[in-house]
Amino acid sequence: MATTATPRNNPRSLIPHPAPNILRQALQTTLLNPLETALLSAPTITNPLPTLLTFYTALLTKWTAPLLSSPSAPTPSQVAILLGLAKHTNLLTQTLLTTSPTASTISLILTHLSSLPLLVAPPLSIPLPPPPPLTTYLIIFTAPSLSTLSRLCSLLTSWKVAFESNASTARDQGQIESLNAALMDTCNLLFRSRAFNAADGHALGCLIPPPVVTSLSTYTSGLDPPQPLTSLFSLSHNPNVSALSITAFREVEDSAEDKQPGSVAVRHAGPITTKSLAQLGREGGVKMGWKEYRVLVLRWLEDVGVSGIADFGAATMPGMKGGQDAVARAKAGVA
Repeated sequence: MATTATPRNNPRSLIPHPAPNILRQALQTTLLNPLETALLSAPTITNPLPTLLTFYTALLTKWTAPLLSSPSAPTPSQVAILLGLAKHTNLLTQTLLTTSPTASTISLILTHLSSLPLLVAPPLSIPLPPPPPLTTYLIIFTAPSLSTLSRLCSLLTSWKVAFESNASTARDQGQIESLNAALMDTCNLLFRSRAFNAADGHALGCLIPPPVVTSLSTYTSGLDPPQPLTSLFSLSHNPNVSALSITAFREVEDSAEDKQPGSVAVRHAGPITTKSLAQLGREGGVKMGWKEYRVLVLRWLEDVGVSGIADFGAATMPGMKGGQDAVARAKAGVA
């Protein structure tokens, strides 16, 4: 009696697989739901949600390795399970950010979310949803350190690259709009001095209601000196980056003065804005445009190891690349 050979690459391909949704539901009801219930009700665990997210990150890593090493594409069942897990952990991360936004918790969240683009990019090309824009906003406004902000920027860059590497793959329009909103609003905060602007294409204004934006703008304009709300999260004003930004500019001033003594008649006191740079140039200080200043800061951050923000700027603001020559001229003390 003749036998049918089993394909070498997939020795179980002739065995019927359960329907993807049935398998996903079975995993959820027999393993994951009981596990969550046990953790949440355990009297010895005071904060079970970070423990739960750590478990899901380890589980995802365990599943990812064989998928990457397999010569076969992920099965529909595997895709369904990973989609369900990604959607579930997106809700879990938002819960953590609104209930326990500590440095350690945010680090766990970024570690988990950073493991997903590997599944989205080729060769696996699994259409997992990106982190909701709200997740990005919550991390930005509770970021306790420069490291956290840089890791968030790296995460957004990874998702952007993963999506673009699958440009020919059909993707849910809602996922594209979700990622674009997070990218645009983060650019508006850090690079464009357009914080909370919902009029730009794709931007959601960080989901801040317009009346709140108006009230905040009124408050900041009444400060002494007045401060425009739209620029208070930029490279010059962001609490995690501002000190480094002015340090980068002062190095340019020092370099220009060293090469041509007396060429820097006035030094910038900070924080740097578009208007202050123009005024500085007129008064005999370093001549540098706003685009060149942002390029300078991003390159300086990259040189000191804060590559996440620099990579994000390069990935989302390609127009800033043209400012490198002007930065070199400023360092040389040449107008």
